Amino acid sequence: MIEHCLQVVKEIDPDLAAQLSMLCEADPEALQKIFRRQGHRLGSLIRLQESDPALFDVKVAELKIDAEIYHVSTVYRALQPDDPAAQGILAELEGLIRVKTEITIQAQTLYIKRLEKHLSGLQSKLEDTTARLDEIVQKRMSQLLKVVQKDGVEVPSKGE
Repeated sequence: MIEHCLQVVKEIDPDLAAQLSMLCEADPEALQKIFRRQGHRLGSLIRLQESDPALFDVKVAELKIDAEIYHVSTVYRALQPDDPAAQGILAELEGLIRVKTEITIQAQTLYIKRLEKHLSGLQSKLEDTTARLDEIVQKRMSQLLKVVQKDGVEVPSKGE
């Protein structure tokens, strides 16, 4: 489990993964506590990696951009208002936010396609159940009548 979590973290932030690997060697219990606290997030990513690799890649890219936006905005806030680098940092931040928004749109598109596929499966199941309604009712009746007969209860004939 820890190895799998570290693999996902490495895809998102290799430096953080290296720090966590060192922590694992030094204090495995502390690392387990961290993963327990953040486990639901990592667990979701691990399941996504297994079930939908394309969406996983998009979500990882989204997380990387989030980290970059955070870093650049921190740098900008540390600058003096008249610093010549401020305009360049603002332009970089705007570009990152644009990329983040595009990636979010891509993720939403993939989620919608995933939901449409699921919905299509549900629609097919509904159509099948509707088409076989009489068969399903008769099968269930047979199952119930067999149970009643096994219990020794007299089963009324179809004419009664």
